[in-house]
Amino acid sequence: MLSMQKGTFLGCYGKNVKTKAGSDNIVEFAVKIPSKDNPDKTIWLPIDSKLPTSSYDAIVAARNGADKKALEDAQKAFSRTVKSFAKDIHDKYIDPPNTTDFAIMFLPFEGAYAEAVSNPDLFEGLQRELKIIIAQWRNR
Repeated sequence: MLSMQKGTFLGCYGKNVKTKAGSDNIVEFAVKIPSKDNPDKTIWLPIDSKLPTSSYDAIVAARNGADKKALEDAQKAFSRTVKSFAKDIHDKYIDPPNTTDFAIMFLPFEGAYAEAVSNPDLFEGLQRELKIIIAQWRNR
């Protein structure tokens, strides 16, 4: 398992990295990947954390209230929020050949991650259309 805090991968990632040429946008975390064409060049894999808290809280409230219509509406709003976050990551940080042609969107709480990946249209659509992979850290 990766352990950034213990320094296992020290030097293999950057913090506050400008990944896109001509942009002042900074991604807080990016993995360094050596270029296969030029060993002196680094290619970045951007990773950005997003918190769809309010839209996920609406899903939980609708489930707790057993309101089917409210749940459907909350799930649609959650999907729109996550898509918006993914588009933001795509537009700000993906810039081949300076970066990979994809980025990772980290959803730090398990319920939001589970909601996102349980919707194949959302999960697969983000990968196909925006080249965004949804991830969540798991302790084992």
